[in-house]
Amino acid sequence: PALRVVQITERSTVPDAEVIARIDRAGHTGRRRAGDFVVVLRDKGLAKVERARAAAHLRAATRAAGCLLFVAGDIELARNVAADGVHLASDEVDRIAAARLGPDAL
Repeated sequence: PALRVVQITERSTVPDAEVIARIDRAGHTGRRRAGDFVVVLRDKGLAKVERARAAAHLRAATRAAGCLLFVAGDIELARNVAADGVHLASDEVDRIAAARLGPDAL
């Protein structure tokens, strides 16, 4: 299904409590289908431990509400919290592909 609402986290713009409230409201609409409300954990400026904590908190909230969670730029964190996906910028995709191919790849 097509995505309907994407909430990108950025603490400097939208406080955590408001993001959680939006997730909760999305879970109580009654008309929601998978993919209607997606949360993308961005907040790339957070310390690693704090970002992991935020991811776990968002995972619990999105799972309870039946919403999807994506993690921006961190495959390992996405895997650790059982996120529904990961968002990678094109430069991140290039870096990951190069790392997997090795130093001798063209």
